[in-house]
Amino acid sequence: MNIIYDSTRLIGVLEAGGVVWGARQRLCRAMMGVYDDHQRQQKRHAWQTPFISTAEQWLRSQWTSLVCVESAKASPWYILSDEGEQILWQQAIAQNCDEHSFDTVNHMRQAYKQLLLWQIDWDEELVMQEFQRRDNGELFYKCLQSYRILANEKKAMTCLEIAPMVIEMYRTGQKKKVPIIAPIGFQPFPPLYRELAAFIGEKNEDIAVSELTAESELIQCTDSLSELYSAARWAREKSAAHPEKTYAVVVPNLTQQRPIVERVLTDVFAGDCLLNPDISAVVNIAAPRSLTHFSLVSTALHLLDLPYRPIQVSLLCALLQSPYITECSAPGNTARPIKELLKRRQEEMTPDDLYQWCDESTLGETCPQMVRALKEMKKDKPTLCAPSAWVDQWRQELRALGYPGRGRFNHAEYQQWERWQDLLNEFALYDALLGQLNRPQATQRLNDMAWRCQFQAQSVPTVTVHVLGALEIAGLRCDGVWYTGWNTNWPVFPHPNPMIPLSLQKEWGMNYADVAHNADMATQLFADYQQSAPHILWSMAQSADDCEMLPHNLVSGYKPNAEWEHTWQPHWVMDPADAPQLEPVVLDDVRVESPVMRSGHFTDQYACPFRAFALHRLGARQIDETAIGPDYAERGQLVHEVLAELYKQATETGNMSYLFGRDSRKSLIADSCDRILEKWQKENKAVQRWGEIWLSLERERLVNLISQWMETAESQRSQREKFKVVECESTIKGKIGDAEVNLRIDRLDRTHKGDYWLIDYKTGKKIDTKWDYKRLSAPQMPLYALVYTQDKKRKLHTLAVAQVCSSESKYKYHTQEITPSLLKEWRVAIECLADEYCRGVARVAPQKESTCRYCHLHHCCRIREQEKI
Repeated sequence: MNIIYDSTRLIGVLEAGGVVWGARQRLCRAMMGVYDDHQRQQKRHAWQTPFISTAEQWLRSQWTSLVCVESAKASPWYILSDEGEQILWQQAIAQNCDEHSFDTVNHMRQAYKQLLLWQIDWDEELVMQEFQRRDNGELFYKCLQSYRILANEKKAMTCLEIAPMVIEMYRTGQKKKVPIIAPIGFQPFPPLYRELAAFIGEKNEDIAVSELTAESELIQCTDSLSELYSAARWAREKSAAHPEKTYAVVVPNLTQQRPIVERVLTDVFAGDCLLNPDISAVVNIAAPRSLTHFSLVSTALHLLDLPYRPIQVSLLCALLQSPYITECSAPGNTARPIKELLKRRQEEMTPDDLYQWCDESTLGETCPQMVRALKEMKKDKPTLCAPSAWVDQWRQELRALGYPGRGRFNHAEYQQWERWQDLLNEFALYDALLGQLNRPQATQRLNDMAWRCQFQAQSVPTVTVHVLGALEIAGLRCDGVWYTGWNTNWPVFPHPNPMIPLSLQKEWGMNYADVAHNADMATQLFADYQQSAPHILWSMAQSADDCEMLPHNLVSGYKPNAEWEHTWQPHWVMDPADAPQLEPVVLDDVRVESPVMRSGHFTDQYACPFRAFALHRLGARQIDETAIGPDYAERGQLVHEVLAELYKQATETGNMSYLFGRDSRKSLIADSCDRILEKWQKENKAVQRWGEIWLSLERERLVNLISQWMETAESQRSQREKFKVVECESTIKGKIGDAEVNLRIDRLDRTHKGDYWLIDYKTGKKIDTKWDYKRLSAPQMPLYALVYTQDKKRKLHTLAVAQVCSSESKYKYHTQEITPSLLKEWRVAIECLADEYCRGVARVAPQKESTCRYCHLHHCCRIREQEKI
């Protein structure tokens, strides 16, 4: 990648002996590449490394080369690494509160960094008072005092704390000023760096942007997933047509969205690159991961814990097949021991169980070196050691176990190995910070460090497609860029540091403090984005979170591109008419007699028989994604419970009028919301972590949403016959074919004529009410009708879906009048689904595109291979 700045002037600054500060490491590497290319064009074979780095790296180099060597050779002070700061902050916080999370430590660390960058005197009386007015601020102020005391005791400093010393050296002439200081890419330029630049450089210079007229187009996709697929297809076609060029896809919040981005790239680039985008020769995802994510490092960490902690048998089997253990990497060496291990039918093994199994199994015959090393590790060791001593012992143990194997590392593995060694070397430097540790404490500290260490391997030269975050692309230029997420939600909302009073952050103009600052930052970023490529595509999702989205005003004037305006489908999704006609897969030996089924069983059996088999018979589950606040399912459940609470009161009192009185309605709804949220707080630990802000926002949403729904219900009550709520959240049971069915209905109404209406609440924007087909695509409500008429011996007149979502146009009922002929058709279709489920029909036959798009079972059903038949 190139840079958007004037490369001629940049090279002139460097050749004049100037220093260039880049805002980000990626931008620094790109500028270094520009300088190296220039030297090669000048036919030079060797040249002096220019001064291109981030400001913090430059400060560290100044401490090493100037302060330690020339001014304070005998000084016991040293510079803390990021992990060293983390350790000191953990110790400082532990002195002031009982419990603290990683986020608390990180927030305090970043708050201290911001105070240093903006040169704030936290001991000033007005500043101190502002901190003490808020709980978070007061706690941070106390922890800051403890941190400063600990740092003085340890003779430790951060790199930003040495800035005044460096300024003093240049001010007094102990060090000659550099000719030019050129800061690049800062938004904004912090006051501390501004003062540094003023003292260390004879003059400061801004490198101008090399103007480029870009061709821009707007792409409108149906949703965010279609947007990612379209961007990936564009990148694939461009890189295939022009492999000598470089293209970029920009994804906001790339770190959080990395799993779905990897899945999309794997789908679209299948056959063109390796399935693992981390080591692909075509695609590079610029989102760092925890060091523990990589097998090379996680294998070492598990080996060190093996004789001291219980281990899952599945993990032990994975270790025995690791390519990073010499004996285990030999073909067939561990096949018999693993088979013997699985026969034990244990989920977990204690260290004693492990050693007993090593003696009884054939592992000692196939992997004698590993078994001897494990038994040696069991022998008594010093109970307390300094971190440096533990590192020496760990390296000896890993070598004895055969780690890291004899295989040759590839490009990415070699970088992982170097970072792992750097981590061990760094841990060995913490004797003064951590003191004496026992084995569990030391290994836990090493695991924590590896988990916090974010690692991204440098891409190979053959990479043509880079997937970058919103800030990583700033200042870079390539041959084509696709920017995703350009709807009304961009830029991201402010996220001020919770440890610093918001009023002070706004007053000092700190990053991400308020909407105005974010808008200014967005405008500056957009100006850089417009110079990033000669051809730029801006895309947006037309709907997100059940809301219609509009393009951002910065890009709304660009012409739409018709070529990419459609929904891009994954390559494995087939039209059912084009699917190969395969014989149904029936697993007779797993037939279930009289299973208990719920509505989800029938819905999944219709959508794809394999999906129903995997989810409800095999128990396949996807790992839940972490979310701040309630997710969509929890929000929908809250709406259900609040509505049930309201109508339950109406049922008990026998009077509906109080629900529809305009004066009393909102207070009744608010009271019901308070009761439900209070109950959730007591019963659900996840709710306790939402915090007061999220709870208040969710309460406000519920009150507004249900108030609008009640207004609609009132108008419909006046239009249709008067009704009375008979049941709410009641359980009904019945039998469909050979299956026992257990259901829970949301509401049952009875009109003054004696007709019964069965009502189900839906909080989504799109619902399926296709109830008149023989092969039901939405069998839930017909199933309710069949089971209810069996159980209650009543005649249902109407099925209704009450659609309660955030769009005002969707507050309505979808109804279906029930006839005897319709009930008969439903019974045939639903009994067919129940019979398939009981017989174990598990064919891979998705009925529509969305079934595969939002399914997590692709690696199990292997529908991609079926497409190639």
